[in-house]
Amino acid sequence: MAIMEQPKGRPAASRARALSSKIPLEPFASPDHVRGELIYSQRLCRRRGWRMIDVTGKSVEEVCREIITIRAVEEPGRVPLW
Repeated sequence: MAIMEQPKGRPAASRARALSSKIPLEPFASPDHVRGELIYSQRLCRRRGWRMIDVTGKSVEEVCREIITIRAVEEPGRVPLW
C-alpha cells in the first residue's frame, strides 16, 4: 500500500525539508522534480500491484481509518498487531 499526495503543496514541503536538512534546493524542491517523483512512484505501485491512497488534505486519523478499513476488507480475519 502506498500513500500519495497531490503535487500541489509538495514543492513547498520539499523546500522546507531541504532547508532544514541542508539539502540543495535544486533539483530536490523543484516542481519538475516533485512531479517526476510522483510519476515514478505511481508507475512503481502499478507495476507491483500496490494500492495507492491519496492523503491530500487528510488528517493522520483519516488516513489511518482508511488504511484500517481497506485492510479489513482485503484481509478478513486478520488480527491487528496493536
